[in-house]
Amino acid sequence: MADLRLTHTFHGISLTLPEGSEDRSIYRFTLPHTKKRSPQLVRHAAEPAFQENLVLGLQPVAPDTTLAELFVQPNRASLQQTPSFRVLAWGVLEQAAESLAWQDVCFTGPNQMQVFQRQLARLASPTMAAVLVLTSAHKDLDALARTLGLPTCVREA
Repeated sequence: MADLRLTHTFHGISLTLPEGSEDRSIYRFTLPHTKKRSPQLVRHAAEPAFQENLVLGLQPVAPDTTLAELFVQPNRASLQQTPSFRVLAWGVLEQAAESLAWQDVCFTGPNQMQVFQRQLARLASPTMAAVLVLTSAHKDLDALARTLGLPTCVREA
């Protein structure tokens, strides 16, 4: 029997992968500063400015995980690793005829800076979730999401 291989191109680099290889791609984008979000988030002159970013990747999930449960395990792990971790708001929304789980979280990051994240996820397969994480030093994640064409989220009461 022949060994089946698949060829994929990532950022112009072609790879031949054996059949059964799992795509665990992670894409990370740093975002440019704007007038409202400037590099003035520096606590001391020697510290670098906080750089807003967007990360997109695939995460394994249990086969019976529902959309509403996508963040349960990651949140437990985050709280154990980072005691300041808090979920500010969460929900499920419809975007382009597709359901997405979302949550806004905050935690204390490096140099005691308050960090805010908008996390969006959808089930990509029965055992994988596509997760997008938008990270900022500003609490108004809806404003940043709009600049990227991402959905704004209705807050849970």
